[in-house]
Amino acid sequence: MRKAYITTLHLVLEILSYVVLAAALAAVFIFIANNGGAEIPTHYNFAGEADGYGSALSLLIMPGTMLIVNVMISLSIHVGSPAKWNMPFKIHYGREIAVWRCVVLMNVVLMLLLAAFTLASSAALMLGRGDLIVILSVGLCILMVPAIAVPLVMAARHNRW
Repeated sequence: MRKAYITTLHLVLEILSYVVLAAALAAVFIFIANNGGAEIPTHYNFAGEADGYGSALSLLIMPGTMLIVNVMISLSIHVGSPAKWNMPFKIHYGREIAVWRCVVLMNVVLMLLLAAFTLASSAALMLGRGDLIVILSVGLCILMVPAIAVPLVMAARHNRW
């Protein structure tokens, strides 16, 4: 049964986030197959210099964790009751669907944004480019602000009408 607050756009963005995560996992598995037990830089300081090393298998941590996070968000959207979602305001009767659509949009945009970050940062780690990790991390922080704020402002506006 399709829920009225989940639109086709939501489903497309959600599926796209899983495709991007699958690409990240595939790239990591290919890298591991080609580099096996080689020690690689796994952590960089803000100057872009390697300050931590580990097995190529450690590259699975981020995509694996993000896959678990995506599944949990998907479950909350599709299985959980939106009436139990933590909202920053009280939803007025009759406006629930419009407000919930905005909240779902925020969640699927964040899923896609984090999946893209996972793919890009995994690629940067595989290339040994610590300078890219810093740029990607700052970019993620900047992009998360509108990804959260815009849908929440939209939800609050829908709640007023």
